[in-house]
Amino acid sequence: MDKLRECFDWKGGHSWTKEEIHNISKRYTIRSKFIRENRNAAEYANRKGWYDEITSHMGFQPKGKKWTKEEVHAEALKYTRRTKFARGNSRAYQSARNNGWLDEVCSHMPNPNKKVPQ
Repeated sequence: MDKLRECFDWKGGHSWTKEEIHNISKRYTIRSKFIRENRNAAEYANRKGWYDEITSHMGFQPKGKKWTKEEVHAEALKYTRRTKFARGNSRAYQSARNNGWLDEVCSHMPNPNKKVPQ
């Protein structure tokens, strides 16, 4: 019987309090970023029914934002590598790719694939 009970006992992890999750959520203004960076806390809050309350101060990331070339270029200047740009702001990166601006907006970044003439 003890062996059976051991199988169902809680083995660890973190038991969140509502206050802890609320304090974490105060750092964010967009729900998707909160979920992306604190998935366990967000899921726990959702299971407990606290999610809407602790994220009530947050907005939603607008879908389908139309990036201008100038906005994409300004965003690209924050990064030193294309991979960092793609991970840091995938929507701006995809907009640059889709519109054919990628080489231009990333011209300040070194290109490891480009061969230097000798």
